[in-house]
Amino acid sequence: MTPYTIMLVEDEDDIRSRIHSKIEPNPHFMVTAQANNGYDAFELFEKHVPDVLITDIKMPFVDGLTLASSVKLLYPKTKIVFITGFNEFDYAKKAIELGVIDYLSKPISASDIETVLNKLKTRLDDDQRNLFNEEKLKEVYQSQLPALIDYQFNDILRKRVITQQEIDRFLMYGYDFNHGYFTNGLISIEGEAPLLLIEQTRTFLFNAIKNQFSNCRHVLVFNSMYGLGFCLHHDEPTLQDGLSKCAEIVDLKSEISKLVVKIAISTPFEPFNKFNVHFNQTIETMKRFDSFNFDCIGQYDDFKVESASLPFDRVWFEHFEAMIRLKPLKDIDEFLKDFMDDERDVRLSDRPLLLKLSTLMLDYAAFLHVNLDDIIAMDILDRLSSFRKMASLWHYLRELIVNIRDKILA
Repeated sequence: MTPYTIMLVEDEDDIRSRIHSKIEPNPHFMVTAQANNGYDAFELFEKHVPDVLITDIKMPFVDGLTLASSVKLLYPKTKIVFITGFNEFDYAKKAIELGVIDYLSKPISASDIETVLNKLKTRLDDDQRNLFNEEKLKEVYQSQLPALIDYQFNDILRKRVITQQEIDRFLMYGYDFNHGYFTNGLISIEGEAPLLLIEQTRTFLFNAIKNQFSNCRHVLVFNSMYGLGFCLHHDEPTLQDGLSKCAEIVDLKSEISKLVVKIAISTPFEPFNKFNVHFNQTIETMKRFDSFNFDCIGQYDDFKVESASLPFDRVWFEHFEAMIRLKPLKDIDEFLKDFMDDERDVRLSDRPLLLKLSTLMLDYAAFLHVNLDDIIAMDILDRLSSFRKMASLWHYLRELIVNIRDKILA
């Protein structure tokens, strides 16, 4: 049997030479190309198209992640192995998205090489056996469909104008984007965690988007350089309960993962050739989240409207402060009655309100010589920002006022 071919990319000549010498004795593999940087490697890869790419992650000019991403887009069957001395979150997350076979951690021993080669041979042998199996071919096509869709979306994101030919290409995958309305979304996963938890969170979000928006005509989720993207294809000009459904996803995520998840969605649009403009809306929205270290959701038009037309001016805050300091609870209930029935979503445009309410509650606790940390085990602004509905926010504030007063009596 012809040996499987390997391309080896490592910027340190001595390390590359040692790895090559450890691969050479294995009769099932042959190193057919070598490079010392990612820039030269891609041109060489296209010339040889090897079965396996073994590449260092961090290299000059073009790093291993960028090289592997380009290879995977054009040659999705290529098996990837990373050489790394790093354990950084951004590298690990991207490596998971690329579906790497394994890692070779420096310093690399002969047994490490043997283990990886055995794993590669098993996967490559399976590929060969499945190549001529019609049933398997159908399964392979379905399993490769997410990668093909990833490629298609990333291809149109690089272009200024989306042509009809590019829209019709989605027809090959079973998606007719010539009719209907669309809403784009972008998900960012942030924080430090074990690789398994990161992958579990990403998989959960992938499936949760599909489940929450199952009433749409199509729900396509894809990996992009900006994060986990999605495109919702729906029949109505507006997307019903888009933010609420995203909020439910984030709430459910909190039960399995402490990683911070941020979701941004665009305004609905049609026709599909406006995709790039509206995907840029999600990128701009995500930028507004940069300073937030907690779960958050938002829609592009959140930033183009004023806060709800409720009387949250300086006079209102002075009145509310006087009420909570001097009035009995029944008077406060009467004052907050309309607000506690407010069923609208908490929007990013309400951020100034949350800041003022946080300051007010801190001042109130200090006024009564109560340590707010004894009542809530987190930052007050983070707690208020966690609510998805205004009614829940106001009910919590009423409960907090009671708890502060109870501390004095305790």
